[in-house]
Amino acid sequence: MTSSAAKTVLDIKELCYELYKIDWMRRITPKEQMESLKNYYQDLKVDGRAATYEEALSEIGFGGQIYACYEEFLQGEYTSRDYMVELLDDEALEEEYIADLYEEGWI
Repeated sequence: MTSSAAKTVLDIKELCYELYKIDWMRRITPKEQMESLKNYYQDLKVDGRAATYEEALSEIGFGGQIYACYEEFLQGEYTSRDYMVELLDDEALEEEYIADLYEEGWI
């Protein structure tokens, strides 16, 4: 077995980040999401953009707004214990999250 097989696919920080992005996206209406995708498509036809939709979205967001990048998330939302516990909503995951905060020296 190689050492890469021992790494989990998702660690607690990454899980929290994905939950945060889902929570953030709840503020964007389906209409705004559809308009964003249509705008991207139209830009492809005009500009011949090479960026994927996800890459373009990370640059322009929705009306200029987008969730924090991973590094910003770790320095901001991830350290907000009340917010993360609310998103995790699972005792075992909450314990793992709090243990990670201690390990990182954030609490």
